[in-house]
Parts: sequence; C-alpha cells; structure tokens
Amino acid sequence: MAARISQLASVSQYNPVPPLLATTTSSPTHHLQRKSSISSTISPPSKRHQVIEIPLSGASIPTTLHNSPNPFMSPLLVVLDFDGTITQQDSLDTLTRFAAHYNAAKEPEPAVSESALLDDWNISVIEPYLQDLAKFEDEYTPIKQDRTTWEEEKTYLDSLRTVEESSVKRVEASPIFKGFGDDDYRRFGREAATTTTADDEGASEKSGPTNPTVRLRPGFNDFLLWAAASQSQQQRKLGLVSVNWSRHFIEGVLGVQSHHTRRRDRIEAAAAANEVNFEDISQTATAEEDNPTPPVSKLGVDGIELTLLANHITPEPRINGPPGWQKPLTTADDKAKAFEQLRGSLKHSGLVVYMGDSKTDLLCLRDADLGLILADDPDQSSLIATLQRLGNQVPHVHQDLRPVTKYAWARDFTEILESKILSKLAVDAV
Repeated sequence: MAARISQLASVSQYNPVPPLLATTTSSPTHHLQRKSSISSTISPPSKRHQVIEIPLSGASIPTTLHNSPNPFMSPLLVVLDFDGTITQQDSLDTLTRFAAHYNAAKEPEPAVSESALLDDWNISVIEPYLQDLAKFEDEYTPIKQDRTTWEEEKTYLDSLRTVEESSVKRVEASPIFKGFGDDDYRRFGREAATTTTADDEGASEKSGPTNPTVRLRPGFNDFLLWAAASQSQQQRKLGLVSVNWSRHFIEGVLGVQSHHTRRRDRIEAAAAANEVNFEDISQTATAEEDNPTPPVSKLGVDGIELTLLANHITPEPRINGPPGWQKPLTTADDKAKAFEQLRGSLKHSGLVVYMGDSKTDLLCLRDADLGLILADDPDQSSLIATLQRLGNQVPHVHQDLRPVTKYAWARDFTEILESKILSKLAVDAV
C-alpha cells in the first residue's frame, strides 16, 4: 500500500509541471479503491445502455496475431481490472491533477487556484483516508499473518466498507471535480494517454498538465488485437471491471491507446484528440425476468468490443455506480458482484479469465477459471503474497503450466501472449 498511497499523496505537493508518473510496482491496493460488500445495492435493471463507438482506421491486424477461430478451443471471456493491470500505475492521481488544472483554468477567473485545490485535496481527502485506514489495520483481528482462509480474508475486506464509504463522501465534498461532465473526463483520459514530455521527439504544446500520463503495460495493444481476431465468431470476449471513479476517463484512455495500436506510429497529442471521435448512441435493452442484470456500457474499438463496468462522476459531483447500481463500485466484493453481472449480461457460459493487480481483485480471481496477476516484481505484490498466504501457488506464466494452474503471474501482456497460457486453457477445456 505504501508505494501507491505515497504516489497519490504526491498530488498535494503542487508543482506547475507535475512529475512524470513512472512505472511502479503493483501495490496492495489502489488509493481510495474499495474492498467490501454491497449485497443489497443493485437496483432493478435499467432499460437503457450507452454504446461508445470509436471509429478507427489504419493497418490491418498483423498476421502473427490474427489467429483463425479454432473449433477445438472453448469460448473465452477475459475480464480485466484497469488501474495497475492495464495501466502501469494507478491513474486516480492523474485524473485528480487534470480536474484541478482545468477547474482552476475556468473563465473568467478561477475561484480557487490549482495549488490551493491540490492542497485542500491532501488535507481533506488523502490524509483522513490514510488515518482511517491505519486505525482500522491497527485494530483489526485476526492480523494479516493469522488470516489463512478465504473466509477470513473476505471478512477482512468486507470490514473495510465504512472506511471506504467515508472516503467517497470526502471526495464528493471536495470542489476539485465540481462542474465536469462526461466529455470532460473523456478528454482528460485522451490527454493523459497522449501527454508528451520535453524529451519526446516532436512534443507539442498542450493546454493541460504537461507531464501526468497514463501508460499502458507493454503488450496491451497486441492483446487487444489478439482478442479482436475472433470476436466476430464469439470465441473471445473482453470485459473490464474497475473501481476507478470515472468510466468516461477510462474510455478516453483506451480510445487513444487503441488508436495508437492500429496506426503503429507516433500520434501527437493535438492530433489524437481531434481524430478520436466519440458518439453516444442510446439503445433500448430488454432484460430477461430471470436475469436481473442491468445493461452495461460498451466500448467499441474498430472491431474490438469491450464491455465496461465502472463508476461515473456527475457534475455535482457525485460518484455513482455502474448503471443499475445504487452505490459506487468500491470494494472487492463489489467487483466480484460486477464480475458476475458482466458474465450474465454477456450470456457467457464458457471459461472465464480474470486479470488484476491488487487485493480488490482477490475475489474476482477466485471466481474465475484462471486468475492472472500483473506485477512488476512478485516479491513486492501484496496480491501474490495474499494468495500464497491462503495456500495457493502462483507460478510465472512462462513456467510449465500443464495442466494450466488456477493462478499465475506476469509482468505484462507481452509475457501473457508469449506464454500462450490463454490458448492452452481454452484447448484443455475442450
């Protein structure tokens, strides 16, 4: 936790040119991202869902990745976490910096300066959260070393609900996100994904924060192409479950990065922001009476369809949950329920793989057929340590995994693709 919390606490140290967010080790938990239960918070199904289309053009899928559909492979659903799994680091501090920057840049004159907004954020949001969390950890029993069963660990994660809900209320009380709409958060995501530095060749001048970036783990773009190769035959489906505060920020990040995938060239920030177009299309969705699963947002990326369940920040601001949820998605148990909701909405009855990096992903990993942990260093991953403490082996994906193990870890998506662990799982299941 210390690595990620310290990274987010740095938001309060105002700097006109914030420091570049370097690759970080997977941390025990994401800042203000939750681990508990919402057993009665899902409302009856919504009648509408939003489809975000990102029209792209460019190179064809490389032949090395365009594997033909295989009738001897089981259909596969791959569900991913976002922060620290798809990305190299938590992105909430970047989201906060963009909100502070543009909030202070409002015309004619900002009511509060950027530095004052970030200082207030540290005092009113980060510090109380750290204090609450430290107090909880000091008082909770059994202590970490004595929790050796799934039931004990789940009870611990569920008990964090009060800490996490108090933190959400502080975020909503802060003025830093006030007044921004869905398109603003998509723009923040696009800019965060394409922000250049002074060392970048052809770096262009930007109006937003100069350096905060959201970097994807190596190989993620090739992973998208691998998934797209047979999506039309329904052999590979993609889903994303995140406790990030803004699904629209996620849409912005993934839209730009996927555009970069297909173009295979340098996309300057201004050009990328203009070329990636979003179109909101409302369609009627009918839910079956025996499957009370509300519709979800879908991100269509030039043939790659990704079903996305994450939170939504309103202009007030309020942090709302995914469509049909009465509370934000914040805890490990929330993510597990969203995971099952996503599986139900896709009517998927085949194998399911889940990829995550923190303890908020623990229950989703447990409920999947294969759980993959993304970690820069396995010795520094509290998620791997937790799984091992609960009696599970977590080998690297490049080890001999025949038959395929329940859990494995990788540094990035390149290692996952090279290991062919997903294909082995699908073939073994037939």
